[in-house]
Amino acid sequence: MRMHGPEPSDATVVTGLSLLLSVLIWTCVMVERPAETTLKVPLRAEHIPAGLKVTTPLPENVEVTVAGPGILLWPLRFVDPGSVELDLSTAAAGAASFAADRRSLRFADSDLKVVRMYPANVRVTLVTISGQAK
Repeated sequence: MRMHGPEPSDATVVTGLSLLLSVLIWTCVMVERPAETTLKVPLRAEHIPAGLKVTTPLPENVEVTVAGPGILLWPLRFVDPGSVELDLSTAAAGAASFAADRRSLRFADSDLKVVRMYPANVRVTLVTISGQAK
């Protein structure tokens, strides 16, 4: 003879399904809410003119704050957004400030927007390499 446990009542089933549905709706609302996250992204000096070299230490990373739906921000912890470029193509010998280029970042979704970068500008000192004076 087989013994079965008590059958759940209709009220118990409805309560369980209601709880499951409410958790599901809450989760959907929370992940669609606008949110922000900050990433540390490598900074690269690009297009250094021939005959010049950078003498100031550059920051290794730039803090990039990205805004968008929470569900889209979560995977950013696991993907490589690329790097932030510092375009030095217009540089001459001496000290100057250059803006970090946010366009070099790669995000899979256009709903993600860069809202802040720190530092946004980087002070760079370039010197002429000896034997290659202009």
